[in-house]
Amino acid sequence: MIMKKILFLFLLFPLFALSQNVTPYYVSSPKLVVLVEEATKKSKVIVELSRYDNLLVLEEGSSSKWARVNFGNKTGFVRRKFLNKGKAIVSYVEYRIGAKCRNGATSSATGNKACAINGGVKEWITKREQTVRFEH
Repeated sequence: MIMKKILFLFLLFPLFALSQNVTPYYVSSPKLVVLVEEATKKSKVIVELSRYDNLLVLEEGSSSKWARVNFGNKTGFVRRKFLNKGKAIVSYVEYRIGAKCRNGATSSATGNKACAINGGVKEWITKREQTVRFEH
């Protein structure tokens, strides 16, 4: 019976969280720390966020410079000026830009016949690009 109650509360919590007045934001600066409390030199860092990490703003802090946020299962305070309203959706595309051949040579070819006269392809040289889109 106790397990049913725990399961019920576990299932009810997301509905409760959605009913609260929370707003999605994403981090606009390269790094942002989430603090236990607002603007004190002794405030402990809970977690460090990176650009495009998504979080929920739960409420404004005691000053307009701070906001109480939720990131994953952690709640704390961040500077508002480093947040943008909306949700960041990050994806990555990786594509071939050349090949390293088995005999040590390199080739700018990216198709089946790359390194054909050099013993075949040992490994592909690739480039990875990040794309970001935003939902508001």
